Amino acid sequence: MTTPHKLFITVDTALIEQPTQLGNQCGFLLGQKKTSYTESEETILKTFHDIPRQSRLATCQTYHPCSEFIAAWRRGEPPFLQDDPICLRRHGDYYVVSEGKHRVCAAIQANIPTIVGHVMESKEPLEWLPSVGEPGTFTAEFVVDLTEQRRTGHVFFLWVDFDKSFYRSVPAFQGYVGFGPRGSTVSENWQEIAPGIRFRHHRFYGSKKRFWHRHRPDIHRIDVYIDRSHPLGKVWLAELPLVWSTPDSTQRIDRYRRGLFRPASVQTVR
Repeated sequence: MTTPHKLFITVDTALIEQPTQLGNQCGFLLGQKKTSYTESEETILKTFHDIPRQSRLATCQTYHPCSEFIAAWRRGEPPFLQDDPICLRRHGDYYVVSEGKHRVCAAIQANIPTIVGHVMESKEPLEWLPSVGEPGTFTAEFVVDLTEQRRTGHVFFLWVDFDKSFYRSVPAFQGYVGFGPRGSTVSENWQEIAPGIRFRHHRFYGSKKRFWHRHRPDIHRIDVYIDRSHPLGKVWLAELPLVWSTPDSTQRIDRYRRGLFRPASVQTVR
């Protein structure tokens, strides 16, 4: 929940996060043949970080409306201050742009020291979560006991999103791998979820004796392979224990994470 402030506030530009959702009107990104309609947020941010600011600025000044925004900032005239003011969300001493992303981006490239806009206070954590683990093969096992009608062990929850574009070409995946309320397809062959991400599901059947004897439980093993060369984007693999046959997110262990994740986005498994 955020509480808006209606007064204009001057904010240090160095404390504002670089906007990435810039559509197809960002001069710098167009110069790099990229737009936020076709690239992941991670790719956009890396593109800004990899190229020196002066080079970014030179490109921005060749495009409309970026060049007009930069000229207005340098004159000390914040663009559209009265008609369409910039809106920021404040998280402690750090800010994220809600409205006016192109104008703020132009100010950052031009090294404008401060901007003026409306500010909303937020108590939600903001920082990007650090990377976890190294690429490779990850394994989890769970047991299905038909006699007791329960499942015990561990399962994987996977979140993969390499393409945040409007015209999505690589489908996103969020869910349990090789596990579900009605079971899942068992295949010892690798199945691709997304480029560089695949899994396989082994099932080891318990011995079946005469009908008056107990059946030995089936053992399921899930292997998830994450290639080091997977595309830039969001990849999060978490391992969860089964408690009364249900994954328990309170005991989650993060096995692998890359990409721009906020703390709030991974607080609960979806």
